[in-house]
Amino acid sequence: MILRKNKKLTIVSSLFAGAAAVSISPVKADTEVREDITRGHIDVHVDHSYLDETVIKGIAKGLDINRDDTEVLTGDAEKTRENVAKTKEYYLAKQKEIIEAMDKYTLEKEKYEMKVREQAKSVAAANGDMSSLSANLSSNGQRVTPVTKEYSAEQVKT
Repeated sequence: MILRKNKKLTIVSSLFAGAAAVSISPVKADTEVREDITRGHIDVHVDHSYLDETVIKGIAKGLDINRDDTEVLTGDAEKTRENVAKTKEYYLAKQKEIIEAMDKYTLEKEKYEMKVREQAKSVAAANGDMSSLSANLSSNGQRVTPVTKEYSAEQVKT
């Protein structure tokens, strides 16, 4: 039911007396039920800029971030409040998940780069040893023919 409140305010002023009279008509309620009123939906926005910034930082660090399909939540006013709270919790959980993945990725990347540096030092030392042996042999009139062979991890362990 729709109520219409009609108020009429009339101010009559007297030019000569300077007095004002106010007339207010009574409030009328429209008791007819209108069927031409349509119902629709209202979009509710939940701020997720902090999550967007975290996603951008994660992608910049090299993470592969996949976005889930958008889920449409519906309901009345109370359900909408619950959905907003649920969405905020979801966004914070995803942000925390991405931050933890970035920290883990950074740590693993640092370990990998340290291992690469150690292996590069090992290769440089082995090449230096090989060069010195080659120089010693050539001073005695001998020749060295280097041969490269790859070994599997199993062969190295035995």
